[in-house]
Amino acid sequence: MDETQVVVVAAVVAAVAAVLASAVGAGGAILAQMLTVRATDKASAKRFEWEQKQAIRREKAERDAIFAETTRELFSKYLAAHYEYRLELARSCFEDSSTVVEKMDAAVEKYAGEILQIQSEIALIAPSLADATQELLSMGVDAGQAMRKAAEKDGATGAKGLRGEFDAFHDSVEDCREAMAAHLRGEPIPEA
Repeated sequence: MDETQVVVVAAVVAAVAAVLASAVGAGGAILAQMLTVRATDKASAKRFEWEQKQAIRREKAERDAIFAETTRELFSKYLAAHYEYRLELARSCFEDSSTVVEKMDAAVEKYAGEILQIQSEIALIAPSLADATQELLSMGVDAGQAMRKAAEKDGATGAKGLRGEFDAFHDSVEDCREAMAAHLRGEPIPEA
């Protein structure tokens, strides 16, 4: 090595020594603080991201719970309207023969609009139940029409004789109830 190279190497060694010495002193503390801040920032960012994900999950769970409750209430209203309609038809059979047809017509008028409205709402939120609700509606209409025709012909006595139609309507209500319960549990809809 020639003299110039030795001087350069000595200067580099002196500079490195000066940097190391300052790093060990106050500069070392500053460097440690910088590294700590950097690590804390990363941890804070990860925690913030985790909290955001948790908030999104909670919000989705709340929306799902509200939707499930709304669906359950709608199903309940639909079945209750059919039970009430069926009960009104049955009550009309015990009316005076001269008013039985009028009472049956009143029952149909009272529940038809409500049942159709709820059925439309169910079709929007649970299309898989369209067949079950349509079957129930058809059975209700059939039972009502058969009872009305029999009452027109033979009064209340004729309407009382339609046990088969009334039982089929009842079975259809129960089939629809089972399909709705399966839907709420997330199970496949049973075949009617």
